[in-house]
Amino acid sequence: FTNISTGYSVTSIYIYNSGTTASVENCTFKDMTAKSAAIQTGNSTRLILKDSTFKNLTNTEGSTFATGVYCYGSGEEIINCTFEDLTLSTSGNGAGVAISSGSYGSTNTNISGCSFINCIGTQTSSSNFISGAITTKGGTISNNAFISNNATGASGKAFNEILAFAKVTADSNYWGSNAGPGENSLNSNNVTVNNWAVITMDDVDSVFVDVETDLTFKLNTYNTTSGETGTISGSM
Repeated sequence: FTNISTGYSVTSIYIYNSGTTASVENCTFKDMTAKSAAIQTGNSTRLILKDSTFKNLTNTEGSTFATGVYCYGSGEEIINCTFEDLTLSTSGNGAGVAISSGSYGSTNTNISGCSFINCIGTQTSSSNFISGAITTKGGTISNNAFISNNATGASGKAFNEILAFAKVTADSNYWGSNAGPGENSLNSNNVTVNNWAVITMDDVDSVFVDVETDLTFKLNTYNTTSGETGTISGSM
């Protein structure tokens, strides 16, 4: 799905069928401008999204709450996807992904192995909440990479990476540096971070000027809030 520009409220895929499960795999959504997310579900449809790419998308109207994916359901799975250069230019909920449901804490969302890069959310009304990467109402967010995401708006309502309206566990994620979540990355009253991924490099015997040297970087180690280290299970 590429080079789509529309003033309508459906960009690429809209699924509205109560009690069903919809699977989307190996798709690319690129270079789009619209008044909605690239994928939108409603009426308690469950979405399973895998191995897909969302790049250079703009939502010009925040009433549909996201630019990449907006879901109104329960038990969503978003696995091994890339969200890059997404812009939410009015007061929605999340430039990357927004998960909603009829009651807080009932979504059981699983977002894992994804990359959120340069997802920008701009709050235009001080009464609205917004995030750069993910807005959700509960679940697990693990083994993801958050790099250069940003949300601007009223203090306490705009968060760069994760905005959660119910309890979320966000472990083994990379937050753009080895220091872990940065200032204004998430609303800590609902998002629990026990550990975070860090970049390590294999030892090199010697490096010479003007001589090409292969360096191996890894993202399979975590640090904990208590200063311990460990190995990340799964993929990033």
